[in-house]
Amino acid sequence: ITAISALFTKSFRVWRLYRSPTEIKALQDWQLVLFVIASIIPVLVILALWTGLATPMALLEEASKDDRDHLQCGYGGVAGEIGFYFFFFAIVAYVGLFLLFGVFLSIATRNVVSTFNESRLIAISIYNITFSSIVTIPIVFVLKDSDPLITWIIIVTSFAYGFTATLL
Repeated sequence: ITAISALFTKSFRVWRLYRSPTEIKALQDWQLVLFVIASIIPVLVILALWTGLATPMALLEEASKDDRDHLQCGYGGVAGEIGFYFFFFAIVAYVGLFLLFGVFLSIATRNVVSTFNESRLIAISIYNITFSSIVTIPIVFVLKDSDPLITWIIIVTSFAYGFTATLL
């Protein structure tokens, strides 16, 4: 959210400047910083509640196929595993809404002077995040109990794709 909100903030400023040819509404730098902070606060609140209500903890699992007990990450606290799903999808919903705002900015600023136009980069970033999320989230939920190593590899590969594909 932090990196995307900075990019969206710049495009929001450009959109505000170019949306009306007769009326110029410039945003001060401090207003842009407040916009970035305001976009990060909901994520911080969700994460704080998630940590407080569905506390991650190590659970001792019974002997597996190799006859050894092992620790596996689980969720305890007040909300338990239901809390994990609730807060996970709350984050996904917030990021989804934020990306929809980015789609609006990308469309609204597509005809701006090329010096200030970053609508193509925003669209590529939104595409990469959406694509990797649509592919990764269902696979991870299906594989999370069967093989933690493969789940971890898929998550890391998804993050690597999301970061490097946007930079290229």
